[in-house]
Amino acid sequence: MTSTTKIAELQELLSIEDSELAEDLLSQSGWNLQGAVECYFDRQQNPQSTQNTQQYPPNSSVANVGLGGTSRLSASPLSPLSLLYNLYRGLVYLAVKILRLPIWLYSFVFNYNSLSQPPTYISPQDANSLLISSITQAVNSVQGPSSTTTALSNAGNTNTPTQPSLPAFYTGTPSEAIKEARNTAQFGIIVVIDGSETSTQFKHSTLANAHFVRLVEEHQCLVYVGDVTVDKHAYEYATGCSVVTSAFPYVQLYSLQALPTRSNPLVSTPTMSLLGSVSGGDTLGDSFVNFLSSRYLRRVGAYLGRLRLEKYEAQRRSYLQEAAEKEETDRMQRDAERVMRRREEVAQEKRLAEVAAREREITELENVRREAALVEYKRWLKGTLPNEPTNGIKLAFKLPDGRRIVRGFAPQTPLHTLYTYIDTIDVEHASNTPHPPLTDYSPQFNLFTSYPRRLIPDDVDRMVEDIDVLSKGGSVAVESTVTCDDSEESDGDEED
Repeated sequence: MTSTTKIAELQELLSIEDSELAEDLLSQSGWNLQGAVECYFDRQQNPQSTQNTQQYPPNSSVANVGLGGTSRLSASPLSPLSLLYNLYRGLVYLAVKILRLPIWLYSFVFNYNSLSQPPTYISPQDANSLLISSITQAVNSVQGPSSTTTALSNAGNTNTPTQPSLPAFYTGTPSEAIKEARNTAQFGIIVVIDGSETSTQFKHSTLANAHFVRLVEEHQCLVYVGDVTVDKHAYEYATGCSVVTSAFPYVQLYSLQALPTRSNPLVSTPTMSLLGSVSGGDTLGDSFVNFLSSRYLRRVGAYLGRLRLEKYEAQRRSYLQEAAEKEETDRMQRDAERVMRRREEVAQEKRLAEVAAREREITELENVRREAALVEYKRWLKGTLPNEPTNGIKLAFKLPDGRRIVRGFAPQTPLHTLYTYIDTIDVEHASNTPHPPLTDYSPQFNLFTSYPRRLIPDDVDRMVEDIDVLSKGGSVAVESTVTCDDSEESDGDEED
């Protein structure tokens, strides 16, 4: 498997788009897929490095900017009188809704102003950019530092606008934010604001508050902020919650809680619940941050952390199991490919052996046919030899096997007849049946005179009497032209 394939598989396995991250994980794990998954989850164990994939940092134009300290204006404390007033106002509004009374009654009592017409639709990304810009503008509009920390951070940098350090706002709709908080076991902070002075104070005294930013990062909270004047989703959410104009900014707090199931009260299951809501001046400054920390996060933080750890471990086990199964599948595939290659090699060897066997069989049949044809041809040659004359030239032939044969020939006998005689010396029966000559056959020996030693040519035009040494008779040596190697190969073929 190539490195590119492993990088692609790891990206698909972990659902990551960064190929460089995948390559780095594989290189650290020795290009082992399962080891790379373990390395990935080991990196994720740092809580601050685990970021929500749907939470986006501020745009580059206003990113990494902050107050440098806690900016507080007149933050309203959560006094008992304020709580009683909010409770009374809610009961009156509930009575108006239940009795279906004219809404102007509530407006008359509490100076109620319904929301204006819904804004035109813009994308969540554009709404987030506008929100960050408005927060930056609100921070920069504050005349002078509101705390010692802010003053120190702005010292020596009077010409540069204050740039707020903000939490990572969720980019999407309020309902999507609540669903994401449930799926990721995060504490959900859902905020809707408008263009009022209180909302402007909320932007720089709460959202840009260093304590609030640190609290959100420490507890891994999911923060959604929507402006009803520009964001249609925030407008619809505020309308659905029956938020009145005087209630902005309006904050709802969501978290998973261990609630008993309907089927078995003894068994609890994590259930997304609305813990409470805060509105108006109660959402401003450090008082809101302290209220959020002491009232809610300290109570549910440990439970949410345990749920996130369980989700992390379950996902880690799932990914590790998937990686192990992938490795096992790859190993089995490699084994199967190796078995298939071996089978193909065996089949190829078998085919080659069958082809070689057929070729040997054909060769053997051809040799048998040729031997039979050669026997018939030599029988015919023996039948063409002239009879031995009574008063001919006597020639003594010394054969390679040591035999000595004497025969008489007429002086006008062609020298070719001497070769035919020796070639058919071992043929028992002559044949008078005509046989076509074998074009590729020639005697495998030569004839020499004894003394002086001279080659007797295989010539049909020259006669015996033309050879001075043989004109009155003499000895003829028969020497084979077959080499030792040819003889050994012939013997080997016969043994096979």
